[in-house]
Amino acid sequence: MSAVALALAVPTVQAGDDVKEELREMRDMVLQLQDQMAAQQATIDTQQKVIQEVGLEDGSRSAISSFLENTEFSGWVKASYNYNVHNDGSGGLPGQSFTLPFHPDSN
Repeated sequence: MSAVALALAVPTVQAGDDVKEELREMRDMVLQLQDQMAAQQATIDTQQKVIQEVGLEDGSRSAISSFLENTEFSGWVKASYNYNVHNDGSGGLPGQSFTLPFHPDSN
């Protein structure tokens, strides 16, 4: 009977060691995440100081946005298309069009 109890106790001890190892790994992961969060917070604080020094806080605008706001853009858009109606690709002689003499293709 004691041999059976001993045989059942050994896997339980091994399972307990596995659980302890998993808990140790999880604790290490949590500590790593906490370190990453602290590093990110330090980066955020540094960026916030730069923003304050530049003067972009409280809705004020940068020089580029002020320039673009006061700039007026204008321009032209032109599109055209020509079609050679005298040579529609049916095997006629090339260059028969008087509107496009150097463009023998119908399209």
